[in-house]
Amino acid sequence: MSKTDLRKEAKISSYRYLTFSITYDTHSENVGWRYNIPGNDNSYGGSSGLRLEAVKIHKITDNNGKKWNVTYNVHLQDLDWQSWVNAETQAGTTGRAIRLEAIQIKLENNLTKHYKICYRAHLLGGGWQGWVQDGAIAGTFGRAQALDQIQMKVVSKNVSCS
Repeated sequence: MSKTDLRKEAKISSYRYLTFSITYDTHSENVGWRYNIPGNDNSYGGSSGLRLEAVKIHKITDNNGKKWNVTYNVHLQDLDWQSWVNAETQAGTTGRAIRLEAIQIKLENNLTKHYKICYRAHLLGGGWQGWVQDGAIAGTFGRAQALDQIQMKVVSKNVSCS
């Protein structure tokens, strides 16, 4: 194996041993913003029984302190799917009483080779949906059903989301 091949393999192998922290903010009706909700545990963003209106996901931080981007978009009541946004950007609205109905989240960069982002939504009056990953839809659209809570975590590709 050449020196270049060894360097490439070492770089790829280093991704396999990372751990991540993810935090996010949610905006709920009558409550406003809840900040820095931790992912990767049993925490959830939102307020039970109150519609989510916006979310802001922060850059993912690995155990070496490196920050990684994440992209996401949301489906809003009567406004359809919004544009994809990068980490640190609000998706959704505040002060307009417009419910968040669904969300999609994707990892960026080389993380997708060994890791996935898992997330799930709690439907207002409907309970928790199952875990989805890597750009799949959590929530509903076209059914007039609001999200009131979300959970998310970053795990290795070979680990189950649940």
